[in-house]
Amino acid sequence: MAVEAAAWHRHRLAAHPDDYPPRVRGLLEEGLAAPAVDYVAARAFQTHWRRQVAFCFSEADYLVLPAVHGAAPDTSTTGSPEFQAPWSLSGHPAVTIPAALSEHGLPLGVQLVGPWHSDSALLDAAIWCEEALSRTTP
Repeated sequence: MAVEAAAWHRHRLAAHPDDYPPRVRGLLEEGLAAPAVDYVAARAFQTHWRRQVAFCFSEADYLVLPAVHGAAPDTSTTGSPEFQAPWSLSGHPAVTIPAALSEHGLPLGVQLVGPWHSDSALLDAAIWCEEALSRTTP
């Protein structure tokens, strides 16, 4: 992820590094420094992981998972990617929807993940879930 993000942002990062929050800038710099052999190995693992995830959908239409550890982070970061990284790596579509509010009034989300090429159907499912959740929360 870091290598591909760095490839996309490298020209803007070089021209305007202060446009990026420190953690995002650090991720991009990590990507720029990654050796090509590590990237090739990561792509091989990606193929293996994609096959493993596909198996999950042999018995389920969608996966419902936490989006993050807690409430939405402040604007200095996009938050920890650990709950989204598996789906970004595998290429499976994922969407986060609000499920409730924290004790401080910040949104808490759940993540829905769908099979490959199910983007439109996943969005329909997310709309249905969001509407159902909004009917059950005060």
